[in-house]
Amino acid sequence: MLINAILGTSGSLKKKDEAVITYVNALTRLYFNVEVLYNETCNEDPAATADLKGIYYNICSDKLCVFHPVTDESGKIVILGLPEDDYTVEMLNATGNNIMKNDETYTAKVSGTSFEGLRDSNGNIKKQTMRKIGDGKELAVSVLTVDIYREDLVLTKTDQEDKDTLLEGSVYGLYRKSDFDVSDAVNYDESSDQLSESADEWTDLVTTATTDENGKITFEGVDVGVEYRIQEISEPDGYQVSKDPVFVRFVRDDKGEVVLETLDDGNGTADVSEDGTVTWFEPRLKVAIKYVDEEDDSCIEGGTFEVVETDSRMEKHAWTTGDDWELISGKLTGGMSYTVVQTSVPQGYEPSGDTVFVAEKRYVSATDENKPQEIIIKARRKSAETPSEDPTDETPSDTPSENPTGDTPSEIPSNTPSGVTPTGSTPDATPTGTKSPKTGDFWDFLYRFF
Repeated sequence: MLINAILGTSGSLKKKDEAVITYVNALTRLYFNVEVLYNETCNEDPAATADLKGIYYNICSDKLCVFHPVTDESGKIVILGLPEDDYTVEMLNATGNNIMKNDETYTAKVSGTSFEGLRDSNGNIKKQTMRKIGDGKELAVSVLTVDIYREDLVLTKTDQEDKDTLLEGSVYGLYRKSDFDVSDAVNYDESSDQLSESADEWTDLVTTATTDENGKITFEGVDVGVEYRIQEISEPDGYQVSKDPVFVRFVRDDKGEVVLETLDDGNGTADVSEDGTVTWFEPRLKVAIKYVDEEDDSCIEGGTFEVVETDSRMEKHAWTTGDDWELISGKLTGGMSYTVVQTSVPQGYEPSGDTVFVAEKRYVSATDENKPQEIIIKARRKSAETPSEDPTDETPSDTPSENPTGDTPSEIPSNTPSGVTPTGSTPDATPTGTKSPKTGDFWDFLYRFF
């Protein structure tokens, strides 16, 4: 607001405890600018400011007060024609419902055509910046900075199945809507619900943070009244990434106290407390392994196995097989290669050899069943023992021996009739161990006859 007595639109000037009077002094001026810190304390640019409209001030000397000048669109207040004197400048109130009142009192000396600026309570001239004043001249202008109401947002990460287990090493992102404006920080409608499910509308990343050894993250100084989206970016070892984001904002309750409001708990991903604490429940990474007979898929008991990291060979889990799946929960890291090593083989089975697998990294909703990744190891039965080839164990043949005595006849027996010669042979022929059908039959007959 420009209070310009020279142009005839004089400011309302009022003596303390006296009637309103008007002063015209073309030689003097008083001016300053007001800006607001609107980013979160945890933001990568926490000192970002914007010119602030709608801030009312009291400007008084011992003799008079200027009646409630207010900052314009560019955050300026310019008063021309004030009587030469020492003045105090105090913030009165703001049109924005999230602006913190600045209780500091500044001083200003109005004298002649020059104005040195505002001084703080220690007598130091406030930060100045070059701005154009009402008559178009660019001058060094004192800048007053006001702040908005803020609260710390605390997140605690726990195991979904064991709430007492706090998880270190989980990375989260805090996001605002992409169309965030300074007006969202300085003035908000608590009854409105602008929540959108579209991820494209929540791309304004405020900051990222990692849970500490106590499973905690503190997002410092988030703006009251602004909606935030909390999304897990990466999970700790042994767990899966939570699929659903959580949406929250700080508001004032009926008593005027600031509380944390749940806009969406991510299908039960987190529990949001009014005191500003979000408790996040993380799903475990699970792998189930079963050792079975390759013929009938029945479970084999008594085998021993280890799961080791494929590269480092570090053991992660060891067990003896039973009559069901072996569940490995919260021990493996998604995306890492592991090897199942058999350390002993049950009687009657061949060794199964190593099995290599990569632990699946998945985005899991709190409403999902979170089924484990399944690995089946099959074993082959040993074949039956082969009988010994000891000659004493030979089974007798049903075919009569060609030479029962084991002797090879070398000559015709003496009781063979004189002059009889076996057919197909000569008297001098000596039969061999291998006989032709005719010759062998004759000698056999002759042997049996005599």
